[in-house]
Amino acid sequence: MKKILPLLFLILFACKKDDPDTDNDGINDDCDDCPELVGTSAYNGCPAYTLSVNVNPAEAGKAVPSSGSYKHGTTIDVAAVANGEYVFDNWTGDASGNSSTIKVTMNSNKNLTANFVKEKYTLTLDKIGEGNVAKEIIQAGSPEKSDHNSGTIIQLTATASEGWEFIEWKGDITGSTNPSQITMDSNKTVLAVFEKFQCALEPVFSSEKIRNVIKTSSNEYILRTENEVYKSSSISGPFSSSGISFSPSVSRGDIHGYLLGETKNGAILVSTKDNGIYRYENNQWSTSGLSGYGTSGNDFLLLPSDRVIVAKQGFSRAMYYSDDDGKNWTQGSGSGGEDWRHLVRTTDGNLYIGAGQGIIKSTNNGESWEKINTTLTIDLKYYDNKIYVILQDNSSSGYSIFELNESDNSLNLFSDLPTDNYDASGYQGFYIIHNDVIVIWSKTERKYYCKSYLTPDANWKEVEVSSEITGNHIGYNIIDDQLYVINSNTIFRF
Repeated sequence: MKKILPLLFLILFACKKDDPDTDNDGINDDCDDCPELVGTSAYNGCPAYTLSVNVNPAEAGKAVPSSGSYKHGTTIDVAAVANGEYVFDNWTGDASGNSSTIKVTMNSNKNLTANFVKEKYTLTLDKIGEGNVAKEIIQAGSPEKSDHNSGTIIQLTATASEGWEFIEWKGDITGSTNPSQITMDSNKTVLAVFEKFQCALEPVFSSEKIRNVIKTSSNEYILRTENEVYKSSSISGPFSSSGISFSPSVSRGDIHGYLLGETKNGAILVSTKDNGIYRYENNQWSTSGLSGYGTSGNDFLLLPSDRVIVAKQGFSRAMYYSDDDGKNWTQGSGSGGEDWRHLVRTTDGNLYIGAGQGIIKSTNNGESWEKINTTLTIDLKYYDNKIYVILQDNSSSGYSIFELNESDNSLNLFSDLPTDNYDASGYQGFYIIHNDVIVIWSKTERKYYCKSYLTPDANWKEVEVSSEITGNHIGYNIIDDQLYVINSNTIFRF
């Protein structure tokens, strides 16, 4: 009890009513921590000041604390905390400096701003070979600066120099898509790989009067010559007879005596000049209708429905289809009266084929056809989900390659042809596009030419051949993703 009485005395008599109140705030100076400033009892006679911290831009981060009321003289630690892709830059307003944490003394109301900027990253570009890489800012940043704000999207486009081709990206972009986009969320390095564009033919098999070669589902190679059909386990031979021979195809033999292809059930179809289509199944040959002069050619297509489509030339020329593995045939309406050649099928399932009267199209698997173009058409190919056709035009060669628009059948010039006075007689398989290379045959010069599909405006390059080409060009075939060029006396690997 004796200890409590002195404490009560201090409480009761610490602030006397007659003590001075300098700032007239109702709190005597003896009990006023700020006797010269008007304050409140909540802060022992000191004034309260407001702290307000803004963030710029608002999504860039936060301030801790961001606001509050504080007693005069209080020192507060204020920190700027960045969100991902941003970094703190500086303070403005009632504070300055670029340290993310500062001390603020509350001697008045304080209004300050924490400023953030996007993280900046460097894009380093390099190359192998001859070519250039252009960059375009798709979103944010500046193409003139090597450092880019975080989140900047940049499109890179590789352009090969003459005689070179773009192959692939390496580093922080991979693959061959060109142009490609990259998002700057860290320092990036991209390498563009260019290779010297070269085309060469290597002979793999030689014989006389070759017409076609295919590989069956049983991994057997079937070779068709003008007079016979042969078999082998290798495309380079040796080939043995399948047990059937044909009369020589004297008239237009390069066109009408062909090995067509394999049906769903493994039967091999072969066309003849005068005796229709033959079927080879279970080591036995049998006739298969469509008899007469000029039966078919090398235009054969097996649809996903197992329907077989062929183009018959010569007598009763038209498009035909079979739903019983090539045993019986039905003529597609609207397709008569022309030697249609170079049949293609698009990913939408539409069929296209062309000839001297133009191009016809089928949207119902060959049952009916409609004419969509009347210009003399030499060849059609389907590549990269686009149709490319060689049409007669007013160019120096007389023909050019056009892209055919499926939606409205319009034509856009894609590339010229390599020679003047282009000889279109015979309507043979003049060109093919494979693995981004266009290969074309010049009957006039008896040479093959090539260029990159990715640079259609580039000059054509003569294909290198280890031996002189003496035979006639017959066509092309792709086996196991390998392009083979078929000459009347040699099969070349491209």
